[in-house]
Amino acid sequence: MSFSCDVNNVYCTAVGTAVGRKEKEGPLGRYFDIFYSNDKCGEKNYESGEIKLLSDAYASCLKRAKIKREAIDLFIAGDLNNQIACSSKMASSLDNSFIGVYGACATSMLGNAIGSLLLSANYVDNVMVGSTSSFATAERQFRYPQEYGLPKRESVTTTVTGSAVLLLSHKISKVKISKITLGEVCSPSSYDTTDMGTPMALAAYDTILKHLKNNNETFADYDLILTGDLSIVGSCMLKKLFLETGLKLNNHADCGELIYNIKKQKVFSGGSGAACCPLVTYTYIFDKIIRGVFKRVLVVATGALHAPIYVYQKKTIPTIAHAIVFERN
Repeated sequence: MSFSCDVNNVYCTAVGTAVGRKEKEGPLGRYFDIFYSNDKCGEKNYESGEIKLLSDAYASCLKRAKIKREAIDLFIAGDLNNQIACSSKMASSLDNSFIGVYGACATSMLGNAIGSLLLSANYVDNVMVGSTSSFATAERQFRYPQEYGLPKRESVTTTVTGSAVLLLSHKISKVKISKITLGEVCSPSSYDTTDMGTPMALAAYDTILKHLKNNNETFADYDLILTGDLSIVGSCMLKKLFLETGLKLNNHADCGELIYNIKKQKVFSGGSGAACCPLVTYTYIFDKIIRGVFKRVLVVATGALHAPIYVYQKKTIPTIAHAIVFERN
């Protein structure tokens, strides 16, 4: 049974973002604080570029919050690299306690869940939650180095290059977190690493259903149900799964479809990556919540928990989804 609970006195105080060229050129480009024209971000290699993105997003968040680094009790962050190397390396430059988390592309909401629980229990006062991803490092990690130039199928998603950092605190703001649901690992019968959206749709379906059941709610209790990076293929599968149980999911959107202009940009099925969900949520969605367009949004970040070695061993791709309720205060 998935774990769900209410959290109290948890507010979204400030946001910092940094992105690559393709993300800046997308439909949400105006929302992002900092952007770079290439994936190395002026550094010597892609990994150092990803570290810089996270560092810039952290600094931007601090600046917006108008607080000093010493006021941060805890930094929670993760990425898609082995041993969450980019987040860990960036954290080594800080004087903050650090929790490294890995939930693949669901990392952001996993971090928010942990931070919210600690804040709600009054163990901490200020928590920074960050997640980062890079197209170049993810291609090397999970697919093939860019230099190979291999063709891609249309079901493939494009890993977002960017970082997003959110400050959670007790300071009252216009956006708060009210509920969390930590998902269960699903193991659909999928081996195809060129289509992550389809197996992740099952995890999203499972978490959404259990979140609603645990809280005695329906789709109508939310203005929007936002998934993390199912993109075109996975979003279609999610709606199909609900239709098979007699439910019509009309108030749905997906961050992977929102962050890029899929018709004009060469991104195949849409966006993915640990930064995809938070970059859309903390900017475009928060703006709509603050302006009163949305009152309650259920954000369900999705992740494929596979490793290259398991793919070679013909094992199925395990997936997970974590849900956070963001509300207008």
